[in-house]
Amino acid sequence: MRSRTNQGAPTGGMWMTGLGLATAAVCMVSPALAQDDEAARQRLEEARAAIGDLTTLQYTGEVTSAGGLFGTIQELSSIVWLGREGEGESASWNHRRQGSVVVNDPRSGDTESVEFDVVRVGPNVTYIAHDLRTVYERFHRAARHRSITVAQTGWISEFVQDVPFERELSLPEVRMTMEIGGDTVNGELCDVVEVDMGEQRQVIRWSISQESDLPRRKETRLGTDNTQTYTITNIAIDQELPENIWELERPEGYAFNTTVRRTPRDATRAQQAQVYPRARPFEVTIAEGPDKGENVSLSSLEGNVVVLDFWTGWSGTSKDSRGDIQAIAEQFADEPVRVLSMTWRERGRVQAGIDAWKDSGGTYSLATGADTVALDYAVSSFPTVFVITKDGRQVFTMNEYNAETFRESIAEAVQKALDGEFDATATQTMRGNMPGNQATEEGGNQAGGNQGGNQVGGNQGGNQGGNQPR
Repeated sequence: MRSRTNQGAPTGGMWMTGLGLATAAVCMVSPALAQDDEAARQRLEEARAAIGDLTTLQYTGEVTSAGGLFGTIQELSSIVWLGREGEGESASWNHRRQGSVVVNDPRSGDTESVEFDVVRVGPNVTYIAHDLRTVYERFHRAARHRSITVAQTGWISEFVQDVPFERELSLPEVRMTMEIGGDTVNGELCDVVEVDMGEQRQVIRWSISQESDLPRRKETRLGTDNTQTYTITNIAIDQELPENIWELERPEGYAFNTTVRRTPRDATRAQQAQVYPRARPFEVTIAEGPDKGENVSLSSLEGNVVVLDFWTGWSGTSKDSRGDIQAIAEQFADEPVRVLSMTWRERGRVQAGIDAWKDSGGTYSLATGADTVALDYAVSSFPTVFVITKDGRQVFTMNEYNAETFRESIAEAVQKALDGEFDATATQTMRGNMPGNQATEEGGNQAGGNQGGNQVGGNQGGNQGGNQPR
């Protein structure tokens, strides 16, 4: 394994002393030579040091999967840009992952192509939700959408970790072997470190370049039939990144939604850019409460601020939130506010939702069997609440239950909607009560988990900028 300059070039054939000159000589004769645990650990330490020396990194990545234990992803391609900001222990990585993924729907067996574009600068993430025609900006822990989930598969995260390979090098049950010259990636000879995670029943094979000491391939195996392989090509080390790479352009006709706290100057720019999308039309039949038995649509509620509440009767957190929803209905009973609650994914337990509504003293409208509406709104967690203005614009979303902030945050959004603070001429942004940069709206009109689709136009050569093949 060769030491390197910061450009990734070898330094005249100097081999690291841990394996010795004899090992180097054998490697020149035979492309593959098995090494023991100690040598394998040293190889990962060398890769860790090489990552620590990086200032920028750009590459193309491809993922292939086999077997059912790696979810619905069949194949994925992405372009990744990484840039280190700061020095020493305070340094952190900005990164952008842009690409497309082919996923399989286990229910229908159909495949779907989904595109993603996710940018993280400091603690904040910006991403496009094409299914919702909205660009979102969130504190990274509050970013919940399918594009975030698939983007996590679109790179090798060890490049931005504070301690790369920490699990491999710290768990006592781990066993390792190394095969010198055991793989070739895009013309580069690589040593293969195989890591058996012991009781975790997982095996990871790292292909580490002999030229740069950086990972070029990661293969994860679960059992004998399940593998996921990530391969890096077109790698560019410590080269200038494309201009404006951390700025995600909003597609024409898309809304922009941010809950990021800013300095006064930055906040002014964000407020002026804030755009609230039109809520999606719907029509449901009321099962309990006001207008029982009648059909209610979004258009019929025009002139009211609407609290649209999605939940299910078999979910514990959904039932926990009933008291808060009822309290909001009572708080705004004398105002032009309609609380419309919908249950979905009832699993044959429609009555469970009705019973929970009655137990909480429900006075708001309840519709059951609202699966189609929930899917239209890309709902995937219980409960999820939207606030819609009198003219039908969606201005607030909360998609998790926190007993301390749930009711207060929704009520604040409702009051702002009543006061006209979301009118087209207003520029005030939503403010939450969570600490740091995290606002209480956890995800605009966004879905968590694996629901909803994202399609991003953007995996184009023109945006690849300074990627120079090696």
